[in-house]
Amino acid sequence: MTNAIALAAVQEAIATDYPDRSIELIAQVHHIRPDDIAHVEVYGCQDTKLRRSVRTNAVILLERLGIHVELIGSHDVFTVAPDFSDPVALKEFQLRLAEQNHAAKRS
Repeated sequence: MTNAIALAAVQEAIATDYPDRSIELIAQVHHIRPDDIAHVEVYGCQDTKLRRSVRTNAVILLERLGIHVELIGSHDVFTVAPDFSDPVALKEFQLRLAEQNHAAKRS
């Protein structure tokens, strides 16, 4: 799944911002929209403010990768973990994030 590989790239990008923590992301995906993400869960930090900040950052990065994030009420979801099994696809997502980050710093 593309969104699972994108989630892996986002998790690695966020991990560089918090080297003292073991932050993990899990996505909830609607059965009716398997290419989108409904919600991102953050594990590895107990502080509510930090967890919300990490979640917001994760959503921004996922959307930059073209993954739509929206929770739709009354629809079933399934859980998706980060997928590191395709190193080529993972590297492509990492490069896209790096390029967008570089472009954002220039503007």
